[in-house]
Amino acid sequence: MGEPDAGRVDASMPDVQVVLDATEFFPDSGDVGPAVDANYPSDVATDTPPEMCPGMCRPDEGRCRDLGACVLWSDTASCVPLGGSLILGSPCEETDQCMAGLACFAGASGGVCGRVCCRADPTSCEDEDVCTGSGMLVDGTMTDFGVCGPSRSCSLLNPASCGEGEGCYLIEEGETDCRPAGSIGVGEACEGPSDCLPGLGCVGAFNKQCARNCRIGAPDACPPAEGECRAFADSPEGAGLCSGSASPRP
Repeated sequence: MGEPDAGRVDASMPDVQVVLDATEFFPDSGDVGPAVDANYPSDVATDTPPEMCPGMCRPDEGRCRDLGACVLWSDTASCVPLGGSLILGSPCEETDQCMAGLACFAGASGGVCGRVCCRADPTSCEDEDVCTGSGMLVDGTMTDFGVCGPSRSCSLLNPASCGEGEGCYLIEEGETDCRPAGSIGVGEACEGPSDCLPGLGCVGAFNKQCARNCRIGAPDACPPAEGECRAFADSPEGAGLCSGSASPRP
């Protein structure tokens, strides 16, 4: 019997995990990071704190670690070999038509390819754009993401001045903006202006909590348990906040 064929694979051998050490191939490359596991799942993207951008990858950046593009085609981000082909601002009808980094968001007159943003990451949008919108895709799927766009002034006293899934919030001195609706109720702790439900604002120097927007001088502007309607230093003209907050809801 001759010597075994070195190029033949013995199918009876058990599966083993193969680990490649890059320093064996590039001895002079210095610190090249950890060894690469050949069985590492190809659908895992860059390391991102989950609180900054939900999901397995960042659709605002549009790329995955080992497998093509990070896309927002459903309620969560996923990795696919290739994104769509439509560019920013293009009309779209299906969630998979826009380029990586974009998503087919529902607009007033149909789908539009918009730049995806992570709501908790202030660097997710470029220039002076802000992360806004309801996060709804063209097929009606709701997501936890937003779309980058210019700031839009609105009326604190008119909920209809912003779109579905949004609220009007006081961002800084007298300036308002439509932002994705928050979920925190009257009297509950908050950190930023858009943490609160639409129609509320985040007020307080230290222990901030959500308080109801109100019209100065209007009868019954505030429910009895929420105090009086008073203007604050940054309040737009005619608008204020109910000065005494109700106890947090159970």
